[in-house]
Amino acid sequence: MDIFGRLSDYDVFAYLPQGFFVLAAFDFFFGTSFVIHASWDVPTGVFVLFLSYAAGHLVAGPASRILEAGIVHNMLKPPSVHLLSPEQRASWLLRSLLPAYFSPLSRPTRACVQAALAKAGTGLHGDEAYWVAYTVAKRDDQAKPRLENFLNVYGFCRNLSFIAAVTAELLLVQALVAPRLDTFGSAAHEVMVAAGFALISFQLFKRYLKFYRLYSIEVFVVFAAVEADAT
Repeated sequence: MDIFGRLSDYDVFAYLPQGFFVLAAFDFFFGTSFVIHASWDVPTGVFVLFLSYAAGHLVAGPASRILEAGIVHNMLKPPSVHLLSPEQRASWLLRSLLPAYFSPLSRPTRACVQAALAKAGTGLHGDEAYWVAYTVAKRDDQAKPRLENFLNVYGFCRNLSFIAAVTAELLLVQALVAPRLDTFGSAAHEVMVAAGFALISFQLFKRYLKFYRLYSIEVFVVFAAVEADAT
């Protein structure tokens, strides 16, 4: 049975690579050898692949709850809210850190989307309007590959951003409690490595927001086009 051939693109993008990073971090902190200094035969390699896939799933849950549901949906608000807003709705600090995320759709595009929503018989806005548009856009054969690509990439960036953030936190705690002098030479160097992982996490988070926003734009634009063609 071709088990790995049955994996979807999202499995490959959002679970397997992240699982390898989790196992590598586990090797570093606990002295195992799943990835670092590993010597695989075929059965061990297959086992590590399965373990990576499982670890990727375990990471995806908290990454979705903390980054997507917690930070994005509760604090920043989802892209659909900002795309249909006539002006940017965020503090100066957030707009400085994430300038593109809070930008609305252009006025003509926004007008087309709102006209399509009115035609569909709904006056909803923001995330509620997104789900109305999504039910239409997901059935469009031309849009489906683009939506899948955006989903794959934003899932990859979100989960990897979460892993990098957790790694930074663990390195910082270790530097303060029991620094790895054999690896870093000093606690200060370990703190610098932790800061590097934190920066990587933030950059990946920005990439996640970029592709999450592009996914939402695709949904709204396709929805407006489908509704316009139906007239």
